[in-house]
Amino acid sequence: MMEITMPTEVIAFLLTYAIGSFLLTALFVRLEERSALAVMVRRHFYCFPFMPPMLIGWALMHGLNLLMRWGDFFLRYCFEILSGKKAYRRQRIDQYYRD
Repeated sequence: MMEITMPTEVIAFLLTYAIGSFLLTALFVRLEERSALAVMVRRHFYCFPFMPPMLIGWALMHGLNLLMRWGDFFLRYCFEILSGKKAYRRQRIDQYYRD
């Protein structure tokens, strides 16, 4: 009978990946406790092996969001300098729901 064995390098890689993704997930949940991804992981913590690719996507989206905010700030600043007038800011929606 043929015996199937897994190389020790593969076992070491899988074990290192599992431990690393577990620690990365725990650190993410501690630092970003209110994000939707952290809430999802707290409910379904067994998803931790899939977190490294998900965190790459999350980081890209937040980076793009930050880049767009800086771009908005820069364009508003340039407009205010060139026009000599303040740009109107977007109003928060909750100001219309005062009790």
